[in-house]
Amino acid sequence: MLNSSPALAPATTILAGAVLLGTISPRIAAAHECDAARGPLEICPCDRYGNAIPRIAESTTWVFAGGGLEERRGFSPSPAILGIGAEVTIGPLARYRGFPSSAWDPGDAEVRAGVWAVGATHFDGRTLVEGGVKAHLGAINTAEWGTFDVRLGAGYGAFDAKKSPFFVTTFTWGVRSFQQRYGLCGPGSHNLPKAHGYGSVIRAFVTLRRATNAEPNVEFTVGIELSPTFLLPPYSWFRLGGGPA
Repeated sequence: MLNSSPALAPATTILAGAVLLGTISPRIAAAHECDAARGPLEICPCDRYGNAIPRIAESTTWVFAGGGLEERRGFSPSPAILGIGAEVTIGPLARYRGFPSSAWDPGDAEVRAGVWAVGATHFDGRTLVEGGVKAHLGAINTAEWGTFDVRLGAGYGAFDAKKSPFFVTTFTWGVRSFQQRYGLCGPGSHNLPKAHGYGSVIRAFVTLRRATNAEPNVEFTVGIELSPTFLLPPYSWFRLGGGPA
């Protein structure tokens, strides 16, 4: 029988301690980065996943660009359009398990409703303003299939050389990222207000405008809506899916 030498005990203890330190030190460093390197109101990547709390009111702003067709005794290309928009939604008015929520994410799908407004100008100088109501279909945590919106409203603007009231319908599909839904780190984070949150969107849109007394009386536009804040940190593939970054 072999007897272990007493001289090996300190070496074994040191080796075991080194292995343990090597195992836990990355986690200690990650926790330190979460609590110290980031500010007190920043999103904390170590504890936010699956902890989404929708705000009662959620708002966002965006810029957009697009182009399309207009009807003038037949359809022809319309001048490109640039604009800005804003919205506020209230909810969730309903939540359920299923589309468009992720199959691997524990969160529910949600339905929200709200109001919106847009101001825009065509490249030929024509301007318009419009606004109305909207419905939103998305997810509490991660919308694996994207988020869907329909906006209905009315506006006033120039169709050709004549200004006219018009009706407008817009459908959008894309990503809606509200980082304030997820866990926060830092002193006092649990006391943050839950009534309102501001987020970012990147969406494709299709818009149909129909004037009441002007030509061309129909304008069909497709394009992209983007919140400038979507280009700011944090960056991750999860955020591009509408989930925690």
